[in-house]
Amino acid sequence: YPAHNAELAIGCYQGYDRFYDVIKLNIHPTVESIEVKMDEEYWITENDNIFEFEYNVKPGNALDPSLTVESSNPDVAKVLMSEDDGMYRIHAYSTGEVTFTFTSVSNPDVAVEYSTVIKREPTGVAITKVGNFDVPAPGTTTSETVVDIAVGQNVVAVAGIEPNDATYDSFEFELVDNDGIPFEADVVTIGDRINNGDGTISLGFTFISVPDRDVYLKAVARYTQYGEEATLEHRVRLNVKQRVTSI
Repeated sequence: YPAHNAELAIGCYQGYDRFYDVIKLNIHPTVESIEVKMDEEYWITENDNIFEFEYNVKPGNALDPSLTVESSNPDVAKVLMSEDDGMYRIHAYSTGEVTFTFTSVSNPDVAVEYSTVIKREPTGVAITKVGNFDVPAPGTTTSETVVDIAVGQNVVAVAGIEPNDATYDSFEFELVDNDGIPFEADVVTIGDRINNGDGTISLGFTFISVPDRDVYLKAVARYTQYGEEATLEHRVRLNVKQRVTSI
């Protein structure tokens, strides 16, 4: 391509007189390459689901630098161009892996793919039910939640991470004392954790005897967001008593 703009002269002769006009031509090359730089993961939060990323169309003076962007999983995320500033941004809707294919409009032979993972930030952990008792949501009461449990009573407790499609590394639901130490098998029998399929898990247990220290039902979620570890926790104190068999 010319290093500068060109001029085209068009003319004719009439006798010894020459008549001509000059047309200036702005020479622009076609798109030769597309460079994209995205993060390996993007986290949807309560306040943000639109993300910027770096991209570059070369050469910079290409006549038509516009792109089309296809998503392998449009229910998870799309790349859309803003009408305000003409910039392309990721619009994330749900969690999952997605691959974007960037193609030059003026030169469809030039295309590049980039994959990323969309995750959702957990906003809280909540124990919602202990036996027949509906546990108040965290932060809605000023006092510690205490649930009475009788020795020999078969109890099922339910806990979940909010929102139910949040991304996390581990989710613990257990019975511990105030120092986080589990109880021995001769004090309590603990069943398997059951995934309820709705973002919650259930844990069944039965106390065999009254513990000699405070009892807490604790739910803990751990996740790693952009390389930083974070923890969410909710716990309920259980007041274990002997079952009254006669008066």
